[in-house]
Amino acid sequence: MQNLWWFVGVSAVGVAGVVYFLGGGSGLSAAQRQEVREACVRWIDEEFADGRFVRVHDSWDRRGRMVVQLLLTEEGKSSGSLMLCVFDPDTGSVLKPSAFDASWHK
Repeated sequence: MQNLWWFVGVSAVGVAGVVYFLGGGSGLSAAQRQEVREACVRWIDEEFADGRFVRVHDSWDRRGRMVVQLLLTEEGKSSGSLMLCVFDPDTGSVLKPSAFDASWHK
């Protein structure tokens, strides 16, 4: 019976690890994730916004990186365009993927 519980425990840990790995968890703390969101807003605002208002719409992990989806809107409008910012925690770099690169989408 002890072997069964040991097997169940090890299996649960293994499954959790596989889910984390396949999900591409970035391993960032909540505070670090918030810093990344804010840095992406600043970067997109400075480089790509062209006077539009930039705010975080969503974020998720993909392939070991944090993806931040930003909504860019004109003043007084509720709809706008979406843009992605991808943060690599290993290098500390950010990138804006091509609009045609769907590999970062949720």
